[in-house]
Amino acid sequence: MKQPNILGVLDNILLDKGIPRSIKVTVEKSLGSLRANCSVEEKISNIISVLDDVSNDPNVSAYARTQIWSALTVLEGYNR
Repeated sequence: MKQPNILGVLDNILLDKGIPRSIKVTVEKSLGSLRANCSVEEKISNIISVLDDVSNDPNVSAYARTQIWSALTVLEGYNR
């Protein structure tokens, strides 16, 4: 089974009109970790950490949290 592109997963969050701007800003900042000099596994782990922190924010709507969890599920598949 072909896994989705990491950038595609993050772009889905950035383009989703139901996701608050504050979360989008955080996701955009996490994209900077993709340019870091580290392994792919470390990059994915960093992004997972950022998204996990955002999803635990009590002010995040149920819809946004579900979208973030979906992205986390895809990204965690890369670390197996």
